[in-house]
Amino acid sequence: MATEIKRIEKESILNTLHSKRIVMNSLIERNDYSFVLTEVNKTALILTPDRPLPEIATAPGKKLNLVANYMGMNIFFTVEIKDKVKQNHITTIPEFLYRNLGRSNSRQAFPSDMSIQFASLEEKFVLPFPLLEQEDAAAPFPGLEKSDYNAIVAHLAEWAKTIADAYKLTLFRDAKANPLECEKSLIMKTGKTLFLPSIEVSLPEVDETPEKRLITTKLFRTSDIDPQQFMQFVKARQDEGLRSCVWVPLFFERYVIGCIQLWVSAEDKAPLSIEHIATLYQYGKSLSAALVARGYFASCSLKNKFFKGNGVDISASGILFSYPQSSLTPSFTTGKEIALKLNTGTQSINTSARIIRYYREGAVDYWGCRFVGMTPEESRSLIEYLYGKPLEQLKDTLMLGQA
Repeated sequence: MATEIKRIEKESILNTLHSKRIVMNSLIERNDYSFVLTEVNKTALILTPDRPLPEIATAPGKKLNLVANYMGMNIFFTVEIKDKVKQNHITTIPEFLYRNLGRSNSRQAFPSDMSIQFASLEEKFVLPFPLLEQEDAAAPFPGLEKSDYNAIVAHLAEWAKTIADAYKLTLFRDAKANPLECEKSLIMKTGKTLFLPSIEVSLPEVDETPEKRLITTKLFRTSDIDPQQFMQFVKARQDEGLRSCVWVPLFFERYVIGCIQLWVSAEDKAPLSIEHIATLYQYGKSLSAALVARGYFASCSLKNKFFKGNGVDISASGILFSYPQSSLTPSFTTGKEIALKLNTGTQSINTSARIIRYYREGAVDYWGCRFVGMTPEESRSLIEYLYGKPLEQLKDTLMLGQA
């Protein structure tokens, strides 16, 4: 298990590497290079290699993975190249130093002639709607768990007749290509119910639902909906003779994909209530499951759909790659297994990997993965490609690092 070295000890180790000229090693473009630490200051390290480095791997912004034997311990750290002065390379101060990385394989900067593609192994979906922080936990309507979509719609219509004058079920299209009316945009972005128990009162001040499902006046103020536009919408419903209205979001995973609207106009009917909202959420859960069974979301599935990643570094046991921040991110979480395609131009390796860590820098997402699906032949091929030697010559070589 890797152990992070504390700041004070880190400074001492770097100073010792410098003063005693302890050799550090790095694999760059599948070749071994040795370095000595020529200078240490508060903002940079100056590294001197044993021979010129390939320019493609040492341009400003590129990272170097270094390992050194310090007092019988193998110390690993990563620096970023800032500049080059003659044969010396000026780099950042490493943020972390690690010891006790265990037996794995040494990492190197991702080779320039290698490419990586990645895909989900699970049935995950990315839809053209805002992604909510969490999905609603409503249960399906009792007795409709295995019903088809049309049967659920018919059941909903019959129930709606008993409490409302009319109802409407709407499935949203691409929100960017087809802008929604203000009330639908509001529930899609908030994932909450628009409830006007009395059209004369407008939004509730307090959410009285146990699950906190309502758009309150406070929540509305945090939205990007124009208040004037919303008041015009409410006034239009009043002019239509509506007395009580509700728009309940229809969920699929963490997306709002539509809504169910009920309204009451007749004087002899009671206003809509919190209990009616809970029932509509159950209908929504059943409708969502029926849409999945019908294949409604099939075109949005990520399963086995490959995306081109940007390799950062790689070893025989794992890889670190990045991808611009996008709606893909929630589908690739720590602990998940993903499919990988590694191509060197002369060979292609299709394997699986487990995500060990995830982090974000700026607008870029990073995943550190450990290979889990390689055959012995693929593993041998990758090792010989990365380290530039036949496997037999590498068996007695200490290879350090971690995926």
